[in-house]
Amino acid sequence: MGATNNGRTFVARSASDLSSYNYRFVKDSTGSTAEDRIVELCGSGDTPCGILEVGDVAGRKMEIVRLNGQNTRLTVGGIVALGSLLKCDTAATEGKGIATTTDGNRYFAVADEITTANGNTAAVYTCNAFRGA
Repeated sequence: MGATNNGRTFVARSASDLSSYNYRFVKDSTGSTAEDRIVELCGSGDTPCGILEVGDVAGRKMEIVRLNGQNTRLTVGGIVALGSLLKCDTAATEGKGIATTTDGNRYFAVADEITTANGNTAAVYTCNAFRGA
């Protein structure tokens, strides 16, 4: 399962039904191993391993976009401005990205376009960095 697609993505199974959760932050599930990577949606304070582009039912293999400078889309949890730094949503385990301006917060994507409402998707550039303290 640990196959890659030219370094842009990796393959993992879904821990639950993610068929309605396209373009969401996902994290490694507790049952994940090096031989059998399993992912679930991120929540507040979680550290994502990537962004799920197209979700599927539980147990199915899916491609996950790496957080290493890839262009993709991300479902957001509110209004996002161009250039916003995005972290995991604090509201629930939904895997959405929300803007952060708090010093020291870790962010995982940068918005490459404006969104106007919760649930919209935005073009993003993935990253894995800390905002300055």
